Amino acid sequence: MKTKETKTVEKLRDEVHFIQNQCWDEIRRVNADNSFLLREKLHTMAEKMCAHINADHTNWADFLSNFVEKEAELHGSASTKVKAI
Repeated sequence: MKTKETKTVEKLRDEVHFIQNQCWDEIRRVNADNSFLLREKLHTMAEKMCAHINADHTNWADFLSNFVEKEAELHGSASTKVKAI
């Protein structure tokens, strides 16, 4: 037969282990949720960044082609027109 103090200590130890396991389970759940949200956020940001880079590229091509067209008009040669990439 175990003493009363030993039973109390074992009961408290079991409670601590239960709470610790619950905490670990919660940490794993939150990490899984956070990693999913992070992947989603990174995917969205990558799409926005690609769209922004593409828009910049297109705008620069338009901007530069205007200068080439103006130069061709001034010098009378229409063969120097730059194609948009």
